[in-house]
Amino acid sequence: MITENRRPLQIKVIDVIWVLVCFCCCISGDKWADSVISVCYYALFGILILVVIKNGLSITGEIGTFCGSVFLLGMISAIYNTFSGFSYFNLFVHIRQVLYLILFVYCGYYLAYKNQGNSLIFKTVHYISLIAAWAIIFQGVLQRAGIYLNRITFFSETLFQATDTSRYFRPSGFFSEPSYFAEICLIDIFYCLFKKRNLKVVLIEVIALALSTSSLGIVFAYLLFVIWACTQKITRNRYIDFLIKAIMINVLLAAIILFVGYQGDNAIILRIQKGATIKQRTLRSFEIFGKLDDGHKFFGIGMQNLTRYLNEHSITLVNDGVDTIVNKEFAQSFGYILCTLGIPGAITFVGFLVSLFIKCKGKNKYFFILITELCLTASLITRMIFVLYISVIYQMIFEESEGNSIQNE
Repeated sequence: MITENRRPLQIKVIDVIWVLVCFCCCISGDKWADSVISVCYYALFGILILVVIKNGLSITGEIGTFCGSVFLLGMISAIYNTFSGFSYFNLFVHIRQVLYLILFVYCGYYLAYKNQGNSLIFKTVHYISLIAAWAIIFQGVLQRAGIYLNRITFFSETLFQATDTSRYFRPSGFFSEPSYFAEICLIDIFYCLFKKRNLKVVLIEVIALALSTSSLGIVFAYLLFVIWACTQKITRNRYIDFLIKAIMINVLLAAIILFVGYQGDNAIILRIQKGATIKQRTLRSFEIFGKLDDGHKFFGIGMQNLTRYLNEHSITLVNDGVDTIVNKEFAQSFGYILCTLGIPGAITFVGFLVSLFIKCKGKNKYFFILITELCLTASLITRMIFVLYISVIYQMIFEESEGNSIQNE
């Protein structure tokens, strides 16, 4: 009898890290997930420390500069706030969040570094986005038939979540809210437009974004599509190519005009017309910075200390909304760095993104339009989603360097 020798299943460290990152991105914001995500963060810390001890620290210049600068600025902010005797300041949560930011950036780089030569990062994001999009479409179809999957106990906190009020229904699949779905979906829309040219998937995901009514997702997906339509060659015939682009852009502009001029009473459309949560998302953090004293403007109030600072000083904000009154710590990424690590921290963050932009070539540079928009509207840097964005950027950088090496040979 011939026996077949089968290899035992080998689980690589990089696969464990990738699974932890993707899992945290999918459950972020869930009511039950805080402690689970904390465990995942500590596990990532432990795994990466063991990897560094075993294999040494492999980093590029901008990664080392950014991580070192963030650590140094974090310590300076800690010293300033501690020795100044500010009662609001919590040293432990500040240092923890500084280390999280360093972890996110290095982890994103490490994932891309270890996945050179394959498209695992883009493919995983693609399948997560596509499955979530179909789940949202499924939710939307059943809701119109009077079946609310989010009202079933198990589904409401796992597979078919939704913002369900008397005024509107916003499905978000297995994401806790539509904007979290949009943050991952936009990566895949970029991938399908600029790398794979898969317009069918783009259509499916745009439908899901429309059903979820994520203004962040709808607006940024539209901008990505316009950039793609204007910069990519659709057909070989330049006249037909120009005609198709002109028709597409005009149709989209006509849709916007109709949308802006809408006079009905649909709560979802009216919500987006009013800018949704743009004031809370973008303007609020700059308003907070304007209220800081000169010392805090330079040294920062400390990461993860925004809520304590606002409560301590009883600050009332013009750009507050229901969401930011409940979660006072929320701020878009640029504004959050500016408030918590001061002006030097903001300069360091912008400089890091600029250095990555310079390293990217061709159509990959368009990704920075997306990440800039998101950094002005979403709190990326305080969540695991930032790992995903950094890994995507480095995946593109490594792809280009491999392509250049092959050409040189």
